[in-house]
Amino acid sequence: MPEIDRISGIRFCVFSRDHLPPHFHAFYGEYEVLVAIRTGETIAGGLPSKKMREVLEYLDDNREDLLETFFQLNPQFKL
Repeated sequence: MPEIDRISGIRFCVFSRDHLPPHFHAFYGEYEVLVAIRTGETIAGGLPSKKMREVLEYLDDNREDLLETFFQLNPQFKL
């Protein structure tokens, strides 16, 4: 599981051999959330509200890089 970044105690990761839609995982302590990269929608899990806001801000600032990383690690989905 490549760790993409770590900010304010939140680990941002993208898995290889993962599933659609393109998404990333964010871990904070015992919490985990899967977030769709294109929409910012929560796919599964959750974080405390303050940390979730930080995750969504990170997504806004890094959306293209996250998409690129997802497709590099999951080339079977590249169109």
